[in-house]
Amino acid sequence: MQTALQAADIDGALLVHKVDVFYFSGCDQDSHLWIPAQGQPLLMVRKSYARALQDARLEAIVPLSSFSQLPWLIAGHQAAEPHRIGLELDVLPVRNYLNYQRLFAAAELLDVSDLVREIRMIKSDYEIDSISRAAAMADEMLAQVPRLLQTAATETGLALELEAHYRRHG
Repeated sequence: MQTALQAADIDGALLVHKVDVFYFSGCDQDSHLWIPAQGQPLLMVRKSYARALQDARLEAIVPLSSFSQLPWLIAGHQAAEPHRIGLELDVLPVRNYLNYQRLFAAAELLDVSDLVREIRMIKSDYEIDSISRAAAMADEMLAQVPRLLQTAATETGLALELEAHYRRHG
C-alpha cells in the first residue's frame, strides 16, 4: 500500500472500512488506520483498545476517543501534517467525509478505493488456504441441510443449526 501511495503522491491513507482495516492490520475493532506513504502505520482504536493490542499485527496502536483527535494523532505520529490524504470514498458515508473535510481543512482528500481494491485482489497463500477451508466447510454444511430441514421447526431454528455447524468446525 505504501508503494502505491508513494506512486500516487499521497501522504497517507486513512482507512475506516472495517474489512479494509482488518485486511491491513489484523484488527476488527472500531478503529481508523493511518497508513503513511512512508513509516509505520498507526491504528487508532475507538472501542476495545485492549483487544486491539492483542489482535493487531501493528506496533503503533493508540486509543481514539473522538474524531477530533485524528489530525493531531496522525501529525504526531509522522511529525508532520499530511497534505494529501487518501480515503475509501466508495464506502465512506458522506457525514464522515464532511467530518474529515472539516478536520483536515488544509489537506486535499483523495479517493484510494481503487488502490485498496487492487492490493486486496491479489491473494496470499494464507488467504487462498483460508478460502479453500471455508469452501470445504460450506460444502460439509450444505450436505447437512436436508437432515436439518426435517428436524428444524422454524427458519430461525435452521439458521441456528447452520451457524452452530460453522462454529463447531472453527
